[in-house]
Amino acid sequence: MHRCSRWIAILVGVLLLYSNIAIAQDNEKTEVDRVGFKADEIDLDLAGGGVILTGNVEITMKDLTLTSQSAQINQERGYAKATGNARVVTQGSTLTSDTVEIDTKANTTIASGNARLEREGTIITADKVEIEEDGFFASGNVNFQHPEAQATCQSATLSEMEGGENKIELQGNVNVSMDTSNFKGETIEMYMKGGEISKIRILKGSGSIIWGGEEEETEAKP
Repeated sequence: MHRCSRWIAILVGVLLLYSNIAIAQDNEKTEVDRVGFKADEIDLDLAGGGVILTGNVEITMKDLTLTSQSAQINQERGYAKATGNARVVTQGSTLTSDTVEIDTKANTTIASGNARLEREGTIITADKVEIEEDGFFASGNVNFQHPEAQATCQSATLSEMEGGENKIELQGNVNVSMDTSNFKGETIEMYMKGGEISKIRILKGSGSIIWGGEEEETEAKP
């Protein structure tokens, strides 16, 4: 899993693109000066402090690249919206969706429509993915794919815990499949550390495990 706080810290710079124009006039090299953008058409709103990019949009900063068909940036609101095959790539993580909205004041990044988040071999797809400073929330037709397990549910919440461990809470008609196990329930928690699943907790549901060559039923009750 990725460090969501790193995402937010880098994406803040994207929203400062417009202020790069004023800073560059002083000929001083700053972090903002290293932000770049290009598009087929660029409209600058000098009064409102906004930038509208249209056609083959590409925004770059450090190790982040954001591409889309169009994008709107508003410095005063601390807000950016990329639409049309939006794609954000940084530090081995890739986030794609129909639309990506970044709000630095709320410290959130929201991907809506065919959202897909990939990091270190783990892939999560959903109707919507909301990334916050200490985790993320995926909702609507969630599909979780990991080398050790696959799962489907209605929502998934990742929380970063102490000691580098992450907890993923799956809710709503949850189905989890592993090499020798299958679990079903309304709520199932998966704990991960170092990219590997360390523990699974079924709060309410049932499952089956291959034990000694034979399948054994298990059940968890509230």
